[in-house]
Amino acid sequence: MRAIASEAGYSPGALYSYYPAKGHLLSDLAAQSLGLAAKVVRAADVDQAGHAARALFTYFADRPHEFDLVLTAFHAARAASIRDTSEYGRQLTGRLIAALAPLAECQVAAGDEPMAANRRALGLGAEIFGLLMLANSGHLAALGIGLETLLDDATRP
Repeated sequence: MRAIASEAGYSPGALYSYYPAKGHLLSDLAAQSLGLAAKVVRAADVDQAGHAARALFTYFADRPHEFDLVLTAFHAARAASIRDTSEYGRQLTGRLIAALAPLAECQVAAGDEPMAANRRALGLGAEIFGLLMLANSGHLAALGIGLETLLDDATRP
């Protein structure tokens, strides 16, 4: 927190008046990133869940540091037990839901029941986040499988 405060031009005490711990700060920043991702996916105005998932993938593929931040925030939330029990945890979860909502809406428009659509959206989100994690870490290349092939498989209707 001291390093973050210094970089932002704040004293540590001033930063703590906004965020009680680093996990809360990370959650807030990650929630903002997920909120922007949701806006970009909605602006893509796609009609298939696979296209919406690809838009979500592209958003974070173009911003690997934001994706790393989101992963770090979810890890910090688990470690600090701030999941849904705090304002920060609820905000982070809410923004994740907002980022995945366009995927579910496409599924409902295609005729799925809402619960099935939500499950499909969550599954697609997990696949997209997993592919991003493997691609960003360099492990996907080591496995000899092309990212586009996996992305096509994940986003196929």
